[in-house]
Amino acid sequence: MTVPITGYELKKGKNQAVYCLLISRILELAEERDHFLNLNSGAGPFKSLRGGQPENEFTAIYFRHLGTIKRTALSALVWLSKRITASVLEKNQV
Repeated sequence: MTVPITGYELKKGKNQAVYCLLISRILELAEERDHFLNLNSGAGPFKSLRGGQPENEFTAIYFRHLGTIKRTALSALVWLSKRITASVLEKNQV
């Protein structure tokens, strides 16, 4: 189970703890369903305001069984991720 985007109406005050309520409910659902949970590393500035520390996040994909075209495309994505994406994300604290 993954939660790539979790947010709420920004006009509501922090004192309403909407984000905390959302995360609490997500944690409950993951436990009820016996799912692993990935809360994603996005929204760096938002999370750092709440005490979060930036960490690189990695995804593993097994694709050797795929056809040549798909393997080539995924290999290019891996190359780009290693050469470009990680440094850009780190530099911008995303």
